[in-house]
Amino acid sequence: MLHEGINTEVPARFALTRYFSIASLVCTILVAALLGWSYQYLALGDLRRLAEARNVALTHAFSNSLWPRFSNLVANSEKASPDTLRSIAKNENLYKLVASEMEGTKVIALKIYALNGVTVFSTDPAQIGANKSSKPAFRAALAGHITSGLSVRNTEDVLEGKVTHLDIIETYLPVFDEQKRIVAVFEIYSDVTDLIALLNDTRLIVIAIVLGLLGLLYVLLYVLVARAQMIIDGQEVVLRQSILKLDNRIKERTELLNATNLNLLSEIEERKTAEGEINSLAFYDPLTELPNRRLLLDRLKQAIGSSTKNARHGALLFLDLDNFKTLNDHLGHDIGDLLLKQVAKRLTACVREGDTVARLGGDEFVLILEGLSENSQEAARQTEIVGEKILGSLNQSYQVADYEYHATASIGVVLFADGHGATDDLLKQADLAMYRAKAAGRNALRFFDPEMQIVVTTRAELEADLHVAVLKTQFLLYYQIQVDSEGRLTGAEAMLRWEHPQRGLVPPLEFISLAEDTGMILPIGQWVLETACGQLARWADRAEMANLVVAVNVSACQFRRDDFVDQVLMVLNDTGANPHRLKLELTESLLVNDVEDVIAKMSILKARGVSFSLDDFGTGYSSLSYLKRLPLDQLKIDQSFVRDILTDSNDTAIAKLVIALSESLGLAVIAEGVEIEAQRDFLARQGCHFYQGYLFSHPLPLEEFEEFVQQYQSARKFPTALEHRHIKLLPGKYTSFDGKS
Repeated sequence: MLHEGINTEVPARFALTRYFSIASLVCTILVAALLGWSYQYLALGDLRRLAEARNVALTHAFSNSLWPRFSNLVANSEKASPDTLRSIAKNENLYKLVASEMEGTKVIALKIYALNGVTVFSTDPAQIGANKSSKPAFRAALAGHITSGLSVRNTEDVLEGKVTHLDIIETYLPVFDEQKRIVAVFEIYSDVTDLIALLNDTRLIVIAIVLGLLGLLYVLLYVLVARAQMIIDGQEVVLRQSILKLDNRIKERTELLNATNLNLLSEIEERKTAEGEINSLAFYDPLTELPNRRLLLDRLKQAIGSSTKNARHGALLFLDLDNFKTLNDHLGHDIGDLLLKQVAKRLTACVREGDTVARLGGDEFVLILEGLSENSQEAARQTEIVGEKILGSLNQSYQVADYEYHATASIGVVLFADGHGATDDLLKQADLAMYRAKAAGRNALRFFDPEMQIVVTTRAELEADLHVAVLKTQFLLYYQIQVDSEGRLTGAEAMLRWEHPQRGLVPPLEFISLAEDTGMILPIGQWVLETACGQLARWADRAEMANLVVAVNVSACQFRRDDFVDQVLMVLNDTGANPHRLKLELTESLLVNDVEDVIAKMSILKARGVSFSLDDFGTGYSSLSYLKRLPLDQLKIDQSFVRDILTDSNDTAIAKLVIALSESLGLAVIAEGVEIEAQRDFLARQGCHFYQGYLFSHPLPLEEFEEFVQQYQSARKFPTALEHRHIKLLPGKYTSFDGKS
């Protein structure tokens, strides 16, 4: 325990006088040595600076007098051999020239270096040709700095022969031309042996003086220490008694501390465990124990960096279980969790140890394959092999609790290399490829195609433009007439147009499905209803228009809103439109869910005078049992059946069936897409007496439609495009609110 490690014995008497004597002696020696060294260091520094200044002055003198003779030698040194340089120096009497300059100075040797570090000249001929470019002092001189250093030489070759036991200052100095450019480097050796000897003698004198002063100080301090020793001895008895008391208190506190320490260790262990759990929750999926999204993104970033460094491809696989929601709905989430655990184990078994398997959430898993081939095609083949292995493994049956279950998966793949692609972009691309695999029938693997990104980007741009269109009301209503077999004008269908500022008129086929997916169909549908009803109210005051029934398409999303009935009634009330002149066209997709709610809403509106038509009948999956309960007024034969009704026996049979069904249910029937008289005549013979199509009129903007109706009413016949050339038609752009031409 803690108390066992504490020494509570009274320490032995401290011999202050003895320790002081030893410590003082050691300190005296150290101080003397330090002062001697400091003196020498400072003196040597001054000596070096003095010698350097002298060498600088000598260099300027030498360069002024010698450089004209050496400049050509330096300039041609790159192409000359050492023997050539020595021969030139000898032939031009450069040694004698240098010796004459050195005479009467402390300079004992001189070297001249070219800018490449080659020794062009040296008072020691053996040194000529040596390369000193690697020496720090030479490189410093090339940078324009002067550097010096002190060295001791046992022997040194000079012009007069060899000298021994020298203290030398070596100085490297740059030589500048008239343009202040460095053209060469001089190295001068100055003899400072006499100065060093004088310095050493002076140092001994200084040390002797210091030792004398320290000895005097020692005697004074010894007297003081002896007195202090007497005082310490007197306090020792008191200290021993205090230590005994302290020992008892320490024992008590130690026992308490040991108990507290045990509790603290337990708390620390619990905290470490909790931190481990927190770390696991932060980076791992608690269900499958696979890395979660945070850790996945970090590893993906590392994988991208690794692929760049190693010049190898990597692959990101985005996997989604097919029909997993059905399992959860039928057997419960507990069973679904058990399946996810088994899927995680199978995925881990299909990849290498260095690869990553992560769970994003739900039934989505992501795998990172690293170290694939440098060749993209080979890397794709390697990835496909792993993907097929995964599909095969996941296709095996699962024993989940008491159930045997069979599951498949869809996999999207994107390759990455050379650092191309951000982590979020790669995940999006793999996700797009995965949805392409689902669209291909599920249980499949598909690679990312850049065209997918183009589709997504185009859709995103269209969505942004559609938001603007809703805010700025960039929509128009066109109208296409509906007639009966007697040629009477019975009504018109309101058809939506988007007047895009850059693209022109955008057909509903390009944006209605997007509007339904994003919910923007609700404000658009409300605008169509308000605009059509407002026009109905204005036409009520015009004799030729007053009897028209306007058909307005209603999307399933709009109709399913709880306040749909209230909205329709409010629009009728606000605009003053006659509800008996309003016909709402519904699609068969509306009958898939909650038919009772559909019937209730239709009944309320029908009681107020609003009529209903089932649009595009025959293209969906309407149940006849529901159909006979709906308060409908009309069935509309889809134009896809009318187009080939004269040549396609299947279309003919369907059209006849719809007409017969309408008669049996007591409903009117209208055919859309009638373009030639033969189609109209055939439909009339089968019992269909209401028509809509290009045979009678294209969809027209409001002013042209009103003019068209006025001409028609006065002529009591169908004005064709040839008879009314002043009416502009836009072939190919006349599409109704629900996407019909």
